[in-house]
Amino acid sequence: MLADKLGCSQLKQLKQEGNQLQIQDLEVISLLKETIEHCPTLGKDNHKIELHYDHEINSVAADDDYLRQIFQELLANAQKFAVADSPIVVTVEQCDHTAMELKKKVKCTFSNHTVAIDAQNLQHLFDPFYREQWTIDSAIAGVGLGLTIVRTLIEQLNGKISVVGKPSSQPGQSIITFTLMIPESGATE
Repeated sequence: MLADKLGCSQLKQLKQEGNQLQIQDLEVISLLKETIEHCPTLGKDNHKIELHYDHEINSVAADDDYLRQIFQELLANAQKFAVADSPIVVTVEQCDHTAMELKKKVKCTFSNHTVAIDAQNLQHLFDPFYREQWTIDSAIAGVGLGLTIVRTLIEQLNGKISVVGKPSSQPGQSIITFTLMIPESGATE
């Protein structure tokens, strides 16, 4: 119950504080490595976090606290919902810049194997209090605010988040991938 109140309170506060960000140049790889290193393991499910990245990644323009919280929440979410003994794969790469985009982005993806999710339900994962029925049936803790908070944080950083799911080679499983698009440092508006 306390987590419910804290999540609701944080979401309300975030929506009111959007203009109090401390945007700075952040080394995204260093920040991710540090977050992974300090990421608590959940249960005994043997999730190994794999980090893959291009060594030429530029820094991003973001608020340090917000970006850390985004990374922590996506890693905790992946651990909570990943199938036992499956990897959590984090990839960072320079996003191809098109003529239509005014701002260059760095793309971060967080992928894990999970119980199969119906493609039409993916769009609801960012909705407040949305939870898949299997998570409720499995008594997985949570109220369905973590991804709502992540979406709010990344949007306040002028970034974007999306999710896709595809069938896994394992029956009854999906590979779910959350993609963050974070503004690169020094990118023009």
